[in-house]
Amino acid sequence: MVTQDFLNLRLIRLKGAEEWTLAPGRVSFVFPQGRPGQFVSGLKANRLAPGDVLVVNSTGAVRVRASAGTDMSFWSFAVRLENLYPLFAGYEIARLQSFIDDFKGEKWYSASQPVAAECHRLLRDVTPPVDLRHRSKLLQIVAVILSTEFRQAHRQPPGYVSQE
Repeated sequence: MVTQDFLNLRLIRLKGAEEWTLAPGRVSFVFPQGRPGQFVSGLKANRLAPGDVLVVNSTGAVRVRASAGTDMSFWSFAVRLENLYPLFAGYEIARLQSFIDDFKGEKWYSASQPVAAECHRLLRDVTPPVDLRHRSKLLQIVAVILSTEFRQAHRQPPGYVSQE
């Protein structure tokens, strides 16, 4: 079942001490705008600044909150990786389980990283209404992140045995 927040870009505004909890069981994307804030996983709070990208694939709840005494806004949407399986190539599917295991938790991309800049550039092109064009532009952002993660996975293909 697809819920309203899957591939549906939403602007979230937090005032003062408000927090936003990213639901477990999905991959959530957060794009801070304006003032900085924090994301909290467990007991650890991490800075989240405009231009950064936060990707959460967690079984536990991760919270986003404004810095003390300020307001914060961010764009957010979610996907389920299993809904994307038809988009993966054969060699990607072969590596998918180890990739999913490595991709658990939070991935934070600083605004200074090219991947974050590319995601924010693509984000500017996402416009209402929520239709096929809207969802396909969000899929481009997902593709940037997943392609980056696939490139960084330096594992041999499953079943590979060295001659040594």
